[in-house]
Amino acid sequence: MTRLKQILTDNDNIQEVFDYFPDKFDGDPTAIITPSENENDFYTTDQNIRNYAFKIMLFVTRTAKTKNQSDTDMRVLVDSVLDDFDKNWNLTTVVNPPGYCFINLFAVPSSWGYAGQDDEYRFSEIIVRARVVVSVSEIS
Repeated sequence: MTRLKQILTDNDNIQEVFDYFPDKFDGDPTAIITPSENENDFYTTDQNIRNYAFKIMLFVTRTAKTKNQSDTDMRVLVDSVLDDFDKNWNLTTVVNPPGYCFINLFAVPSSWGYAGQDDEYRFSEIIVRARVVVSVSEIS
């Protein structure tokens, strides 16, 4: 999750990135990343494939600009985040523990909506999945 957070932090379109739910936002736009779900499937007699999923929640204020501008800003933001994860599909800086082999990363745009009091934020959620092959004989 640390590397995923760094990818979001490096995005010039995002002012704040959290790996928890803060009480309030000071920046606009804001991103929150949290673990979501995991899947595990048989691959061979010695290996399983795991998918680790993370939710990225993006927030753009609607109170300091026109509603149309907040939607336009969100479209640009979502595209930039998807591009960032597409460019970093192999997470070259990830160090795997013994028995784990990182395969790839992919992002799926999931949903749009509104959040906060009186719909003060335009909201988008992106699911990022990391696929890993696990050698069951090598893990401790």
